[in-house]
Amino acid sequence: MTLTADKIIRPDEAGKLLRMLRHEAEKSRLSGRDLRFVTDYYLIAITYNTGIRISEASALNWGNVLDGSLTVVNGKGGKSRSVFFGSATQTLFREFQEFKESLKAIIQGDSAVFTGKKGRLSSTQIHRRFKAWSERCGISPKISFHSLRHGYATKLLDEGVAISTVRDLLGHSNISITSTYLHFTEKAKERVLAIT
Repeated sequence: MTLTADKIIRPDEAGKLLRMLRHEAEKSRLSGRDLRFVTDYYLIAITYNTGIRISEASALNWGNVLDGSLTVVNGKGGKSRSVFFGSATQTLFREFQEFKESLKAIIQGDSAVFTGKKGRLSSTQIHRRFKAWSERCGISPKISFHSLRHGYATKLLDEGVAISTVRDLLGHSNISITSTYLHFTEKAKERVLAIT
């Protein structure tokens, strides 16, 4: 797959989507209806803040979430890795856990983080739910759940995180894969505009 700019969720698009989702999640929480909206908000926000793949979000268990990091078990190629995150993402996990506990959900090490009425959300369910929200928000149809991962990578590179660190966080086997994101950072665009 060739990465193009229209497949990367921009920070303004992500912000718009997350604001809408947060609003709908709060309404759902207060009304007690459509509680899946709460899960959708935390699923999308956490994914945008960690860069995990759709299959990794589906497979994520509470036992893999630590204070300030999560462990991806059996990621792409069967590899495991640690993904570190800051206080904003820690808060998201804590709020979501408190919400689940308020519904009397059992939170154990092997319990799925993202669930629906019938248990763990599948990659297909996650994809459909993301598409419904992105369409409702007016985001380009070329943006997919995987675009959150692309947005995470470009966001880190824009902030000056070393490419080798981004590679490790994403679980890429080769730095050349990660270097693709360098072409889409805002800093790269600014440098081109400054010299042309």
